[in-house]
Amino acid sequence: MAKRARAASAKPNTPDPKIMTSLLERWDAVQEERESDRGSFRAQCKEHKESEDAILEEAKVRGIDPKLFKKTIKRRDLDRKITALNDSIGEDEVADWEAMWEAAAARDATKPSPVAQQKAADAKGNSAAFDDFTDPV
Repeated sequence: MAKRARAASAKPNTPDPKIMTSLLERWDAVQEERESDRGSFRAQCKEHKESEDAILEEAKVRGIDPKLFKKTIKRRDLDRKITALNDSIGEDEVADWEAMWEAAAARDATKPSPVAQQKAADAKGNSAAFDDFTDPV
C-alpha cells in the first residue's frame, strides 16, 4: 500500500523538452554517421570484389580453372583455421583432445556420408516407385 501512495504522490516523469531535443539530435547524428560508414564499407567491399573478380579472370586467361582456384583458396583458409585451432589447445588438454578426436573419427568412419545416405534413400524410393508402377494389378 505504501508503494501505491508514494507512486501516486510522486512527480510524474516529464522530460525536459530541451534535454529531449538534445538527446534526439545526438541520436540522429549517430545514425547518420552509421549510415555513412555503411555506405563507405559497401563501396570498399565492392572494390575488393572487383579485384577478386579480376584475379579470377586472370587465372582463367592463364589456363587455371576458376572453380578449382576458389577451392584452393578455401582449403588454404580452412588449413589456417585448423592450424589456429590446434595452436589454441593447451598442453594439458592435448591428450583429452586427441582421445575425443579419435573417438569422433572412429564414429565417422562407420557412418555413411550424408551423400551416401541420400543416394540410398533415393534408390530405395525410386525402386519402390518403380515396383508400384510395374506390379500387375
